[in-house]
This record gives sequence, C-alpha cells and structure tokens, in this order.
Amino acid sequence: HRNERVKISAIVDSTPHPKSNLNPHLEPLETLAQRYNCPVYHSLTDLLQDPIGQSMDGAIVCTPHSTHFNIGQELIAEGKRRYDEAIQKGCGEDEKVVAYRPVNVLMEKPMTTNVREAKELHDLLMDRRAAEQTTDTGIGGGVGCFLINHSANYRPQARAAHALIQSGKIGTIRH
Repeated sequence: HRNERVKISAIVDSTPHPKSNLNPHLEPLETLAQRYNCPVYHSLTDLLQDPIGQSMDGAIVCTPHSTHFNIGQELIAEGKRRYDEAIQKGCGEDEKVVAYRPVNVLMEKPMTTNVREAKELHDLLMDRRAAEQTTDTGIGGGVGCFLINHSANYRPQARAAHALIQSGKIGTIRH
C-alpha cells in the first residue's frame, strides 16, 4: 500500500497462504499482517462481526472471480444494515446527518462470472439508492460507492491486444 492516508484495517482470506497463477510470489497472510500491522480474518462475516469491521468504511475485493457475487451481496447487505440502523436511531430536527459509516467497495473485474449475478448486484445497489432518496434525513448512501477496477488494461497482454485491434489486422471488433 502506497498511500499514506490509507490504513489497511484487516486482511480477509480463507487460506493462510494464498496462491495465484498471475503472481506466484504472494506472501503468507501472517507476513502481510505484520507488515501492515493489522489482523487477519478467515471470512468476511468474521470481520463484519468484529469492532474493526464495524468501523471500516471500505473494502477492496480482490478474490477469485467466482466469489465476487457473494462478497458483493454481503457488503451491500452490511451497508443496508448500517443505514437502517442509523435511520432507526433517528435524528433531531436540526441534525442533517446521522453518524454511520457507509460501505464503499472497490471490486476487481469482472464484477461477477455471469450476467444474472451482475444484474442482481446492480439491482441491489439501485434498490438501496432509491430507498435512500425517499428519506428526508439527509443521510445519503448506506451502500456508499461501488466501483469496478479495470487495472488489467495496463498489463502487457492487454496493451498488445489493443495494438492488434487498432492495427486492423484482425478485422472489426464488435462489443
């Protein structure tokens, strides 16, 4: 992590030593926990039940693609829970904001492994946004931001594919 203003609050992984074909030099979770001075949790549920999870305001989802849908659902549900709890506490006439932390999500692409799951996450997010806009508390997003990262665009393979497409050697690409 390179941003001085960011604190890694926790690491969540179900295995003590993650493996990746793209990066064979991944470090064990214990090493990362020491480097970033943070605890390790073996599930998102464990983190969200802990006070550290209750105080977090964002999550980066960089897990196997097949897990994105379930993790996304759980993070959206946590944002909804926090929002609903803040609404139940209510606010005085002069208060414009109830203290709570939205859950901001940065998810590595792809968002999900199939269109149905992507649409379901989208619909969950849109349902939350619509519900939030109907209140007069001035609170704003319980879900926070939900962003998809497309950093693979800068990999050598992606640049080579882009150059090949731009050259016209493989015909017209329709997307």
